[in-house]
Amino acid sequence: VKQRIRYTLARWGYSPNILAFELFNEVNYTDAYKQSPDLVRGWHADLAAFLATHDPNDHLVTTCFGSGADLEDHTIWQQDGIDAMVTHIYGRELVPNLRQRLLLKRPFGKPNIGGEIGQSWPEADRADQLDPDGVSFHNALWTSMAGGSAATVLHWWPFRYLDPGDHYDQMRPLATFCESVDWPGEQFRDLQVKVERPKQGKGTRLATVLEWQPRGNDRYALVDGQLWITP
Repeated sequence: VKQRIRYTLARWGYSPNILAFELFNEVNYTDAYKQSPDLVRGWHADLAAFLATHDPNDHLVTTCFGSGADLEDHTIWQQDGIDAMVTHIYGRELVPNLRQRLLLKRPFGKPNIGGEIGQSWPEADRADQLDPDGVSFHNALWTSMAGGSAATVLHWWPFRYLDPGDHYDQMRPLATFCESVDWPGEQFRDLQVKVERPKQGKGTRLATVLEWQPRGNDRYALVDGQLWITP
């Protein structure tokens, strides 16, 4: 692996098109990790140090796990040599699961640079039929941005979903929006939201935001559809 890394750096390491080096894809599914996770943790630390020594352009170093929150190795995320995190999520509830995972990973203090999303197998074989309008992809893209990820998610099924529905046009509006925002200058803060969910009819729930409490002295309240801000 080190020989391959040396070759890759010599051949392509100059290019600004390289965002990061991902040491392994879903390493938690390997026999080695199942049998000896400490060995795999040490392997990650060793290769990250190797890259830090030999990469003159100091690319980001990351790895990834698939696909549930309980399958991610927090010990590896905490390693000094791992600069960024990647998140893989599959299933029907992409938006709430993605948002929750991003919140769970905040304490590591490292950027999340996207990752795989998509319908689970075997539903993925008819993903374009289940969501012909691209709603799940649209929502996951905007959730990445609004949830504090440093890069959007990447759909894993281009030939079964993106291509048949030509959903690539979902990316331009988000890119245009992001270009207009001074991300570090805005000093965005998380809002603590209290939500009431009264039952309306059979099996239906409507959510009403009662109060927003940010990390500061200001209080935000939603009163009869109007937003009120009080110190």
